[in-house]
Amino acid sequence: MRRWGRTNRSNRGQLNGGVHWEHRSRPFARVAVAVATLAVLSAPASVLTAARHHTGRTDLASASFRSSQEESARRQLAGADGSSDAPGENEAVIAPPPAEFDAPAAPTAPPPAALHAPAIARQGGVWAVVIGIDDYPGTRSDLRASVADANEVDLALARYGVPGDRRLVIRNTQASARTIADSLRWLVSHASTDATVVFFYAGHVRKLSARTEAIVAADGRLLTDASMASLLAPLASHKVWIAMASCYGGGFDELLAPGRILTGAADANHLAYENSTYGHSYLVEYMVKRAMNEGQAPESVERSFAWAADALRREHPSRVPFQADELDGELSLGHAPPRVTPAPAPAPAPSGGGGGSSGGGGSPPPSPHGDPGGKDGCVIKLGSLVGC
Repeated sequence: MRRWGRTNRSNRGQLNGGVHWEHRSRPFARVAVAVATLAVLSAPASVLTAARHHTGRTDLASASFRSSQEESARRQLAGADGSSDAPGENEAVIAPPPAEFDAPAAPTAPPPAALHAPAIARQGGVWAVVIGIDDYPGTRSDLRASVADANEVDLALARYGVPGDRRLVIRNTQASARTIADSLRWLVSHASTDATVVFFYAGHVRKLSARTEAIVAADGRLLTDASMASLLAPLASHKVWIAMASCYGGGFDELLAPGRILTGAADANHLAYENSTYGHSYLVEYMVKRAMNEGQAPESVERSFAWAADALRREHPSRVPFQADELDGELSLGHAPPRVTPAPAPAPAPSGGGGGSSGGGGSPPPSPHGDPGGKDGCVIKLGSLVGC
């Protein structure tokens, strides 16, 4: 497995010479996913976890962990942990919402009609679910760029030639926890072994324990990483890109399997940010808008990520994304669209107190064929150190 980004700050394994070595046992993880799959099949509603329903010792443990996570987030935002994560000018953190929203959820909007269209035989090609949530219950937890992120990803897929009936785009109040779970089932029911599958999510994520993350749906309910992994366990496709434009995105490694790539705007223990000047998260602005849609490095997911990581390392060094790659080779989303020359972008202030230069397009782009981990990144493949 190839793994790069800010992995040396993760506590999900052991630190060894500055390189993060994943210490989780894959066989045990597979057994856990199989058990969770049986639970989902026997009681589908169990995958939808209500944010407010905790009792007894679980409630106390959750409250204790939540308090520690809130303190960790405060330290990151203040830059007190030495991570240079304090928000810069024009930045907003995609911080987890509070345990209690300040108002009830809005009524759930009908999902895209394609979600419940008559079943067809599994087919090849690209099948994609793209989710963006800005509108959360109340007003204090709303985001500004998640729907724009989803729209940018949808545009990229269209430019790669993915037909509209194979792109399931779910926005705001459409994105209830049940609809998100149904969208994963939709991927499983449509994608054949030779298909390429994309799951993109932009919105809030809550960290429930050291090894458990959960999507926060538009109705305030949660869908945990283990539940998502069990829903995707029957997926036939051997080429899968999972992208999380959210805090703690790298923590969704339960979804990994051979042939899958996980990309996160942040690793398992860090916050992610939107930039109002760009109108996107840093992950989507650099990897999707610039590398894919503007043609800086559109040939594969790996090359787009490598270009974005190198550019962010120069321009916003504390906003470098995370990626774990279990695919042998590269994942192409289709015929690379032609390169376009974008209009000059305004230059935002450097983020998080980092020392890089700021702005869009001010520096020559790195080679899209370079080391995916960058000059100061380490790549781990199949458990062995390949290069730094």
